[in-house]
Amino acid sequence: MQLIYFKGEKPNFGDDMNAVLWPRVAPQLFATRSSDGFLGIGTIIGMKTEAVDRLHIFSSGLGYNALDVDAAARLRISCVRGPLTAALLGEAPEAALTDGAVLSPAIWKTPSHRSGTVVVPHWETVLAGGWSQACRQAGMSLVDPMRSPDEVIPEIAAATLVLTESLHGAIVADTYGVPWIAFATSGNFSVFKWMDWTKSVGVNLKVHVIRPPTAIGPLRFGRPSIAGWGGLHHPNEADALDEFKRRTAEKASHAVVNAPLKTRLKRWVGRSSVLQQGLGYQPSRTAEALCRLSGAETTLSDQRVREDLRNQMFERLAQLVKAEAH
Repeated sequence: MQLIYFKGEKPNFGDDMNAVLWPRVAPQLFATRSSDGFLGIGTIIGMKTEAVDRLHIFSSGLGYNALDVDAAARLRISCVRGPLTAALLGEAPEAALTDGAVLSPAIWKTPSHRSGTVVVPHWETVLAGGWSQACRQAGMSLVDPMRSPDEVIPEIAAATLVLTESLHGAIVADTYGVPWIAFATSGNFSVFKWMDWTKSVGVNLKVHVIRPPTAIGPLRFGRPSIAGWGGLHHPNEADALDEFKRRTAEKASHAVVNAPLKTRLKRWVGRSSVLQQGLGYQPSRTAEALCRLSGAETTLSDQRVREDLRNQMFERLAQLVKAEAH
């Protein structure tokens, strides 16, 4: 099969996990290149792919792209990330398993010692700057999600607490039994994909909204609509589905209003450190928010649930390998 996953302009450990994990746990599937494709970890169902006869879905999720009829006809679903994706695809509840990163311990071993609090912003949030200073002032370690899985996963697994805006920051933490707290800094945060996964492991999603160290993220993606700065949001399934409809509709329409003027304004504000500080965006304020966040209620799924999901995923992977061998 052809291993297909999202490859952006910048690396992201969650997506890049595909290239390390699947060839190691199921090498038979990728021993020869065929006209079939394999979609694994990521919010990637519906994204444009290479021309393939069949597209095998294994733990992937919806979230950013609507699925057209032609694409749907090519799908062969072993499992999807969660119940929201399964429902939108018209699949039975049994199709929903969890994210493929639950298999991480098969490659990256559980550490014998844990210490410290780590912060995992979304990769686009890191690009906006200021996070190294904010984490240093908060006495926490910044985990840059644009580094490789071999670097990022052990750091998350070895922490005692993970504050994360990155979905795979939470998934990896949960997989290794590390308590985590979700936060959002802009409208880039996807409630749908987070809830799709949290429902798969049986936990309730709680999202804290904190002000980032620079205004670039909120200017680009808008301020978080789920709550005001310092707020806590408990989204429900209706919130998630509404967001999915809005995101896919916006992507399909490519609606842009006064883009040149808007872009110039964002660049001007983004380059003005004095103006950003006047608006309340500075590393010290983010550091204070992170310190408060570290005292909030944490989330962690039941160990028996995680182990059962991992075993089920290995079973479905073995079934796919067997089916493709014939």
